Amino acid sequence: MHLPPVNLRVYRACRLWVPPIVDHLRFRHQPRRLSASSRSSTGATSSGGGTLAGEVCSLDCRLLDVPGALAEEVAEVLLAYGAQSVAVQEFRPAGGAEQEIFADEHADGRVWDRCTVVAYFPPEVDAASILESTAVDFGLADRQRSVEPVRTQDWEQSIKDSYQPSQVADGLWIVPVWSTPPDPAATNILLEPGLAFGTGDHPTTRLCLRWLQRLQHEGSLSEAAVMDYGTGSGVLAVAALLLGAGRAVGTDIEPLAVKATEANAALNGVADRLAAYQCAADLQQEEPLAASGVPPGDRLFDVTVANILQGPLVGLAPRLAAYIKPGGLLGLSGILQEQAPAVVEAYSPWFECFAVEAEDRWALVTARRRTEGGSQ
Repeated sequence: MHLPPVNLRVYRACRLWVPPIVDHLRFRHQPRRLSASSRSSTGATSSGGGTLAGEVCSLDCRLLDVPGALAEEVAEVLLAYGAQSVAVQEFRPAGGAEQEIFADEHADGRVWDRCTVVAYFPPEVDAASILESTAVDFGLADRQRSVEPVRTQDWEQSIKDSYQPSQVADGLWIVPVWSTPPDPAATNILLEPGLAFGTGDHPTTRLCLRWLQRLQHEGSLSEAAVMDYGTGSGVLAVAALLLGAGRAVGTDIEPLAVKATEANAALNGVADRLAAYQCAADLQQEEPLAASGVPPGDRLFDVTVANILQGPLVGLAPRLAAYIKPGGLLGLSGILQEQAPAVVEAYSPWFECFAVEAEDRWALVTARRRTEGGSQ
């Protein structure tokens, strides 16, 4: 198959706008998709017009180990060749360390140093030739490529099958809304999975949940005010309320996360005690509670938890410290074990009694707000 070359300069001048690939706080594991082309999706259909389960509906095409500086251009070219959608993911060889990146909403597009570009093509297209031609054009002919058929299936049932009740600790479960709690006497956190990050599957979420449960057992959570910064699905804020906290606030840079938090709060009967606010990724912007008109007294918390990334955690240190009352408690996760010392150092001016615990390669840092002295 002969493919005409794509003139990037001409293509850029006439194409529809494609947003930059930006890795926000809550999308470390989920690639931010570029705009799909204006073509409608072409799926395998029956003679009656309905899609047949098991038939090929698209082709999953992957070009591995693409330099980050080329990833967006590669994705754009694949769109020009007719891809229905494209995405950029982290490329991590077996045993390789996670490549952490952090960008605010005003930054130029940033991706990992080594990426995998994923494109979905209609099944009738010679996607293998397109992928090969694109790789050659960018000097990436030696990189691994793959083309796999994607078959139709009962997506609703597939999603339900992939999310089952998960026991976080004795007496603490995360339960998809369509499931029956295995232990009705336990604290069961009902979630609508897939709305935002935080289904309980990740070690950092479990570390934070177990910490909150320990606070309950110690009596530190009873009627406490809790801040969940970077709330995602709202799982930590909801858990804190179910475990005895009096009120909770969740913030996130993603509007969908705010909606997910509100929905999950309603599922668990705590909507009247949980307020969710969108915050800016740019830390130079006004603090979100003040920007929303929350009274100063309601911006102080007994417990603050943040499950995000090392970069934003370090940058947020003054803000999170300002949220916590003297003697209040802090829990920070979303970090690898080797990143814990840098996080401890960033929070040391305000906090004491640091402790680090781990699950797999992930860590939770906890501390107590100094009652006097330290930075203000």
